[in-house]
Amino acid sequence: MMKVLIVHRVNKDKASVKGIYQKLAGIREGFKSNGWQADEICPGTDGIYFNGILTSENGLFGEDQVFREATKLGDLETYDWIYLRFAPLSFWLYRSLMHLKKRCPNVTIIMEFANYPFEYELPFIKKTIFRLLFKPRLHYLKELVDYALHLGAETSVLGIPAIRFDNGFDAKSVRPKHDKALNANVNLLYVGALWPWQGLEELILKIREESQKSDVGWKLTIVGDGPHKKTLEEFIRSKNMQDTVEMMAPAHGPALDEIFDVAHFGVGTLQNTQRKLPYAANLKHRHYAARGLPFFCDVPDPGFSTCEKGYFQFKTGNVNLKDLVDWLKASSEKDLADTSAYLVQFAANHFDWKAIIGNVIENVNSQH
Repeated sequence: MMKVLIVHRVNKDKASVKGIYQKLAGIREGFKSNGWQADEICPGTDGIYFNGILTSENGLFGEDQVFREATKLGDLETYDWIYLRFAPLSFWLYRSLMHLKKRCPNVTIIMEFANYPFEYELPFIKKTIFRLLFKPRLHYLKELVDYALHLGAETSVLGIPAIRFDNGFDAKSVRPKHDKALNANVNLLYVGALWPWQGLEELILKIREESQKSDVGWKLTIVGDGPHKKTLEEFIRSKNMQDTVEMMAPAHGPALDEIFDVAHFGVGTLQNTQRKLPYAANLKHRHYAARGLPFFCDVPDPGFSTCEKGYFQFKTGNVNLKDLVDWLKASSEKDLADTSAYLVQFAANHFDWKAIIGNVIENVNSQH
């Protein structure tokens, strides 16, 4: 049986990164579905865990300690692959890679680059630290990493051969939405981490503008947490939009199901160009589809390039709320039900981790 060790610094217990951790759990299950033994080492609130068992308590380097702990495993040489998620501000990632390559020269090292080029999403202080301390180290990666996994179309990342990768999602893990009797409002729903580049302020201003031009009522519900939360709350108060925009803490299970049940549209990725990314492949898009919730964005998502219903992509910075209202008014109850069913099936067909990981395995094997 082939073996892979998955190493990442995403805290399995932290609510604000729950979606990312679920993705990594899905990757692990994707390997298992392809007949591999898949082990995981990652941080939790109180230390480093190996396959869910606490192996060391928190140390000086916090979550970054996970890379150091990975090099201490006694059976590293028995793995066929070591799969790492890139962490741009991790001194121990670079140091551990050199150790792994020296100790395990025959093990294939795969690195997932999330949101490359990552530098543009770092705040000023972290960006400065990255440029001064870590960016000079990037050229070493091509000597230490065999393959890069990347959402974009590039054939190489930092000189490392790249394999096209997608954000998968276990569609079976969520309940499709149950449409309830809705009031006169058009209900928009954003579920995800709160970052400056999401463009929610611009959307709120468009909602206010559209409300002044027509008699359509609007409700925007924002469910999530993140670095931009306080700034967003202050913005909502400054525009007197508290009655229209409701912010909620992260929700899960039945509580989240109920929130989805009363939504008309999901709010996807907006203003991604601030991060120098010409595309989006966000988990929230896949969550919306798996729930059967139509959604809109203004950055193309390659995963939905063949989606024929319920996916609305507007030009960057030009979300047209009137188009959404017109589509909603022109759709019968049967039309809406058919669209929801189509999205649920689309998500199940296109974002299955077994198929995505299988494609990675096939690509690597074909190059050996």
